[in-house]
Amino acid sequence: MAGWRFLIIIASCLLLSSTGYAASPAELKNKGLYISPLREQVTVQPGAAQRKILTVANYTDKPATIELSVESFSVANYSYEYRFLAPPQENWVRLDQTTILLQPNQSRQLSYSVQPAADAAPGGHYFTIFATKQAGEPTGSKKLRAGSLINVTVQGNLIYSNYIKSSHVPWFIYTKQLPIQLDVRNDGNVHFFASLSGRVRGLWYNQAFQSGNHLLFPKTNRVLSTQVASPKIPGIYRLDYGYTSTSFPVVQKSSYFIYAPPWSWAVLALILIFAYQIRHRLKSIIVSIRRRLSRSN
Repeated sequence: MAGWRFLIIIASCLLLSSTGYAASPAELKNKGLYISPLREQVTVQPGAAQRKILTVANYTDKPATIELSVESFSVANYSYEYRFLAPPQENWVRLDQTTILLQPNQSRQLSYSVQPAADAAPGGHYFTIFATKQAGEPTGSKKLRAGSLINVTVQGNLIYSNYIKSSHVPWFIYTKQLPIQLDVRNDGNVHFFASLSGRVRGLWYNQAFQSGNHLLFPKTNRVLSTQVASPKIPGIYRLDYGYTSTSFPVVQKSSYFIYAPPWSWAVLALILIFAYQIRHRLKSIIVSIRRRLSRSN
């Protein structure tokens, strides 16, 4: 039965992606304006053109006139809040259509081209295609807006210059999770995806980890953080940690930490109490032996 449900879901997704498909009103009513893909990666030579396709859908219960436009974008340092600029300084993204009419729950595929200037600087250039349904269309409705981000990499001298500006790993932990935090700087001219990764090593412990897939834009800092499962046994451990990417070798550093869960404190307390009692008893025995020896003399 589960297999049949899976096949039905796959078939539904294929139907939704086709041009002009009208989904069931019961499934999609009043879900708003939809655009796909949410992010497109384009790698192109200066002066060359690439054709791309996006899908726009009207998942409301009223017909809607959708306007399409292009803006450039950047991100704020650390917070990575998106900042949009219209019109873009670089007129590289050209839409085949800028206005379409969609019936309720109807989707449509639209073509566009990406063509950098012949003298375009190598590296990353960033755009967004926005689909907008204006307020009052229909009368009384709210303005809806959805965007598809386009990361354009112009080939040439791509500079992958990045490093760990700072990091934070506690030297003592007692919880089940070890927190790791990196402040990573991208000083290059192109974006890249990075995964926080590393390995925890101990006398009887050796465990690798990898977490997340974070996008870093040029000339920005971003904090990467994760939590790694703590070892099972108390002790002193070495942590090799950093980030990996498909675009360059692993960037890594090392530190040491002490792991002591609460139950180990109780065990240590019992050992200390036991050691104290043994020491006290040995001391009493030694005193008793000395008294006997002094009496015999």
